[in-house]
Amino acid sequence: MMSAAEARELLEGLSPQEIEDRDVWVEELVGLEEASRTLGGVPARTIEGLVDDNQLRAVEVSGHLLICKDELTDYVLGLL
Repeated sequence: MMSAAEARELLEGLSPQEIEDRDVWVEELVGLEEASRTLGGVPARTIEGLVDDNQLRAVEVSGHLLICKDELTDYVLGLL
């Protein structure tokens, strides 16, 4: 499992397309409480369960935690 810091290092300098091509994702993050706040109070346990069930993907990019459903991945990467 890759840490958020390792993911950020790998993502640095990559274009959104390169990120998508490499499929560099952190699917288990320590900062679930932060994710909960980021998503407007969704319980951390719910987020953890959804990530574990692969219904959500989570990645930290330049200090920002991005969590999205798989079908929204392209959209979120387009915002980077």
